Amino acid sequence: KLVEALRRVDVVSVSAGRKGWAAADSAGTLYTCGCDIGEDVGTPDDGGHLRYELRRWAGPAGVVGVSCGSAHVVAWRGDGAVFV
Repeated sequence: KLVEALRRVDVVSVSAGRKGWAAADSAGTLYTCGCDIGEDVGTPDDGGHLRYELRRWAGPAGVVGVSCGSAHVVAWRGDGAVFV
C-alpha cells in the first residue's frame, strides 16, 4: 500500500517492525508510524483500537538509516551518532 503522506518524499532508508515502521529521507528527517500506546508513536481511539499515526520528527537531524525491532526503533547519522 502506498503511503500517501510520503509520496513526494525522497525516502532513502526504511524498516518495518512488529507494529510499526520508520523511514529517513534524503534531508535526514526521520518519520515513524506505529501503535506504541505507551509512548509517542500511536494512540488508542475511543473504541480501544490502536490508531496508526505518521509522525515527522524535528530531531535528530541528519538521519541516514533506520532499523526497527519488535518494540524499538534505532536511527543513526553519518557521523556515527545512534538514537533509540
